[in-house]
Amino acid sequence: MAGLTAEGEQEALDAVAEHLLVESREHSERVIGKKVFEAPDLDLPDAGRTTWMPEDFDEVVETLQRMDDAGLESLCDEVEQAIASGAEGVQIGEGTVPATPATLRAVQSVRAAREREGKDAQADDEEESAGQGGPVVLDTKVNFEDLAWQPDGATHAPLAGDTLPDGIRATLKDHQAAGFRWQVAAWKAGLPAF
Repeated sequence: MAGLTAEGEQEALDAVAEHLLVESREHSERVIGKKVFEAPDLDLPDAGRTTWMPEDFDEVVETLQRMDDAGLESLCDEVEQAIASGAEGVQIGEGTVPATPATLRAVQSVRAAREREGKDAQADDEEESAGQGGPVVLDTKVNFEDLAWQPDGATHAPLAGDTLPDGIRATLKDHQAAGFRWQVAAWKAGLPAF
């Protein structure tokens, strides 16, 4: 692409990519409208407890969550003072937290998250009162709880062949080549390869 203007480079890339990126019928058939985005409420199994955290970690987290803003600010001060004096830890509820810069950052991040939540809740209230609720996205059939959509299984002929287009001059890394082969195979098998 030597010697091309920025616009010329973009046109050349578009010409190469034009046959690679296709809006498949399978995707179009899934779209049923548009809606305000809502995160899906998936009932996923508990991933279980980690084994590398201190035994009283859950109690400490619960205590932090129950603390009001003044309590969190006070805890930050206590951790800072404990670090400065060389103390090993600070008592919090039934447990202790180590007096380390990492602990201080963790408590500060809890405070910051709470502040963001308060601002987000206020923004949500303002959006709801304005008739908005978030970004508008495509509403599609999903298979979270029931089978609402499945591909028809029809196979496809590759539009650009089984090999990389001539416009791609870079040597692909092994994982990139494997990904390209997978996409071609998926497309031929009738899967929507994006």
